Amino acid sequence: RRSLHSSSPSRPVKRLFYTMQPAMQLARMALLVLSSGTLPLPALAGQATLQFAPRFALRAGRRHPTSTSTLVDKDTDDGHGESALEFPWISLRQSQDQTDTRSLSVAQLATEDSRKHSLPRPNDGGAPDIVEFTLLCRTFMGMDVTKGTFSMDLVITSRWKDPRVAPMVDDGNEFANVPIDVPKSKMWNPDIVVTSRDFDGVEILSNFLQVSKHGTVLQVTRMLYTGKNIFDVREYPFDMQTLTVLITSASAMLDEVKLAVISNTSTAGVRPIAFDDKPFLVHNTSQWEFEEISGPLRKSRGRFDIVVQRKWGAPLKSLSYPQILLLFEAYSVFFLPLAQFSVMPRVATSLICFLALMSVQSAQAAVVPPPAGASWMDLFNGTIMQLVIAALILNVFIHAVCYNWKDEDLAQTVNLEMRYGWPMVSVVAIAVSAMASYGVGLRELSLVNQAGIWVSSFGYMYWTTQRHTEKVQKQQQQQQQ
Repeated sequence: RRSLHSSSPSRPVKRLFYTMQPAMQLARMALLVLSSGTLPLPALAGQATLQFAPRFALRAGRRHPTSTSTLVDKDTDDGHGESALEFPWISLRQSQDQTDTRSLSVAQLATEDSRKHSLPRPNDGGAPDIVEFTLLCRTFMGMDVTKGTFSMDLVITSRWKDPRVAPMVDDGNEFANVPIDVPKSKMWNPDIVVTSRDFDGVEILSNFLQVSKHGTVLQVTRMLYTGKNIFDVREYPFDMQTLTVLITSASAMLDEVKLAVISNTSTAGVRPIAFDDKPFLVHNTSQWEFEEISGPLRKSRGRFDIVVQRKWGAPLKSLSYPQILLLFEAYSVFFLPLAQFSVMPRVATSLICFLALMSVQSAQAAVVPPPAGASWMDLFNGTIMQLVIAALILNVFIHAVCYNWKDEDLAQTVNLEMRYGWPMVSVVAIAVSAMASYGVGLRELSLVNQAGIWVSSFGYMYWTTQRHTEKVQKQQQQQQQ
């Protein structure tokens, strides 16, 4: 600043100089960075140091008190330090000491620090510590089959032995409540977590930690849980689903912690009111422990399964009633007259039913994802679709008999036979589809339905063609006689 005040520039010049000073310093820093071939961004990874000062500074023969390095323009420095610029807020030089201290990764340093300040497990160096657990579903909140998730109000109870916690209980008391955030240097915790959760699928509602003078630690955690699950929708809406919750220790391997189920039914399973007003019925529940070995990952895990049966009444009505109604509408064309003015209404009704049925089945596909194999809904939808298409083909065939073959009597006969025969074919085909809900093979029944519908349809048309041929031959014989 002394160099600035040594001369007497006009006020506009001084104002312009102070205005351009930050831009000049940034431009000079950019040139230095380009000339050195390095960028100061690796400082975020520990390759350089970044230090900040409250403002820029002009060199005036001394360093800024907060600066750690100086960048000097050799072309303009005359040795007196009047025009060279320094950047006290950033250092582009790599510290050799920092490179040596950062040879270990951040994760390794964190792990070593955690182990250094954590209390070892009770049987450290010996047999695995036994951590007992049990899970309780307080309230079931529903499942999303398309996303593969389900939600519930879940309570996890875990219990283990640690004689070192006995001094935490005051004399004359059996138990003592301990803050859940007690440091790990004072009490060991197996860190039981849920592993089958969805992304951000766990919200802790309450956490309770209790120790006894006999060295028993009890932890109860209540959470809103959203879990990932694989649903089998091949028999939808008559399906049974298994809701699975998996837990394990987040910080201990199989040789350190082994899980075991608490034999207490009062805090395990499902509350009686958990599934009230839900479209599912609880079939059974089970909990057990198993060991999983996946390469170097060796864990003891706990599993909680809830097998539920879907209440099929409501979904069956919403999915099947519209299709059956469209099937009846397609069947109604056989009650319209065969006059020329009704040709267009009959054909249009059949086509509209076909298009509406495609729209309904597309909406169903958005509710229920397609399974890996055949499903009951595929069988039912395919049966209804084939019946509607067959009715459309038979309707066109009747008009062909009436107007192309000029056989109105036979067309009237075929139309009357369709009024009574086609409902019987439809009822049999739907009944065969319903058999699949009782465990009969889906693919076999699908083939039976397809064969029954098309063999009966084309077989009937072939028989009608033979009747027309015989009728024409008789008329030709009568004319010859």
